[in-house]
Amino acid sequence: MGRPFLVAAMAVSALALVAGPVGAQRTQASSQVESRLLRAATSLESRGDFVGAERVLTGLLEDHPRSSGGLFALERVLRAQGRVLAVLTAVDRFIAVDSVASTPRLLKLRVLLEADSLTAMRQAAADWIEADPSSAAPYQEVARVFRTSLGAESALETLRRGRDALDDETLFAMDVSDLLVQLGRVGQAVEEWSRAIGDDGAQASAVMRSIRALEGDPADLVGPLVEKLGQSPTTVARRRVAARMALEVGLSDEALAMAKEVVPAISGQARRGFLADLARTAEERGEHGAALWAYQVQREYSVDRSEARSLDHRITSSALAHGDTAVAMAAQERVAESLAPRTAERRRALATVLRLRISEDRRGAESGLDALRREYPEAPELDELSVTLALRYQAAGEVAEAERLLSNVDGPRSAVERGYLLLAEGDPEAAHEAFLGAATELEPAAATEVIQLIGLLDRLSPGGVELLSESAARAHRGDVPGALRILEERLGGVPEQDQGALLVAGARMAEAHGDEEAAAVLRQQVVERFASAPEAPEAILALARFRSRESAGVPNAITLLEDLILARPNSAVVPMARRELERLRARSPGGSR
Repeated sequence: MGRPFLVAAMAVSALALVAGPVGAQRTQASSQVESRLLRAATSLESRGDFVGAERVLTGLLEDHPRSSGGLFALERVLRAQGRVLAVLTAVDRFIAVDSVASTPRLLKLRVLLEADSLTAMRQAAADWIEADPSSAAPYQEVARVFRTSLGAESALETLRRGRDALDDETLFAMDVSDLLVQLGRVGQAVEEWSRAIGDDGAQASAVMRSIRALEGDPADLVGPLVEKLGQSPTTVARRRVAARMALEVGLSDEALAMAKEVVPAISGQARRGFLADLARTAEERGEHGAALWAYQVQREYSVDRSEARSLDHRITSSALAHGDTAVAMAAQERVAESLAPRTAERRRALATVLRLRISEDRRGAESGLDALRREYPEAPELDELSVTLALRYQAAGEVAEAERLLSNVDGPRSAVERGYLLLAEGDPEAAHEAFLGAATELEPAAATEVIQLIGLLDRLSPGGVELLSESAARAHRGDVPGALRILEERLGGVPEQDQGALLVAGARMAEAHGDEEAAAVLRQQVVERFASAPEAPEAILALARFRSRESAGVPNAITLLEDLILARPNSAVVPMARRELERLRARSPGGSR
């Protein structure tokens, strides 16, 4: 048992050491021969010598029956000769050597299908399954061939036999669901999708792609699937997937219900990731209520002040998008409270709180405004916030409160607002001074509006100033229809030299209000009746731009611009009119030159 055994073992080891390299060398040599013969056959095939190529490939496959490359090359050569069935001899030789290989089995099924030998194809399929009874691959591949040749029912039957044979009811779930959809049995497909998703939810994306590929509203299928995923016995992963899928198709109520079941069952990074993903998906889908819930729950579990503040910012945005000002205001107040006193960040947060509060509680907003002024006497937001609150007072009919509030504020916007209040009270001279003092400190867009108003107050007659003052004050408060109605009713009562300017002013009011049609009507009147008015070039250019938005209006726009350039060549708007004209001529090659 001792030494003889040891000598025998050493002898076996020595043989293995010798046989190993030799075997490897033989394998390498065999591979080189196979490659050389394949190249030779390909060369003959490329020259159209299919018989010669067939001879080479037949010899190759006799020596190397498991050569996939040789088998496919032979199929190609025989197909070119119209003798593809002859490849089955080589296929069967391959199968005799390797009965479980899928390459020859699939080729045999395909060739028999082409030859319309359905009985033989069924037998070949049965032989493959019998040769590899413990594998799912034969059932799956046979089902795909049967789906094309024998129909969805035959394919479905094959897969179900595979499930029974392998004792796994979740096997082939995606394939089965596709077949059921094809057969119109969508209710059964939902069951299969549920199986495909599995306990870990790994196939959820594939299921969603399948659902979205179908006609109709995906929510009609996802709804029942979500219900199925939530049924016991289930897993956290399945419920997470259900919440996400429901949200993706707009079923926010179902998504929230499922999410509320999931959150208590997970913790730490998993919970944070789930809620963040849910919130992001909800925002992308415009489901702001679901996003708000996810952010609020995240905040409940936040671990530090910085994270809580970041979430409060998101809560504010989602709450505003959802229309919940109270929640947005509470979140922003928490942001302000978390910041150090007298810092710029806290000042901006307090200003945001006030913007929200102004729309809900005028008195409370004014108290907050006073508090902001005490903590930040030079805050740039004081001017803007005071004007916003003053407008709220005016909208509520509390003009005296608006005047009182603005009397304590020093800033360009407040000055402009005082000017409009003075216009409404019939004091255009004082309004003129207020506007003049504010114009140099306003941003360009606002300054242009004020400068235009100052110019009109300087140029119009007393009657024109009175009409402008009343209509401008109304428009500023948001009553643009009322302002335009006053202009229309009383325009004939002012000197003719004022009428063109007032029509242009009315067009500006309508355009600022978003009523471009009304603005165009007023500008058309300027073109027809007051083309020589100083404000006419501006009105003509604006009218041409409006007309050119539609192809049918381009010729008229071109005519308007050409007439403007010819009649008023020194006008300040002519350079812009020339650029606009060139652009329109490029769009309309047949236009005037």
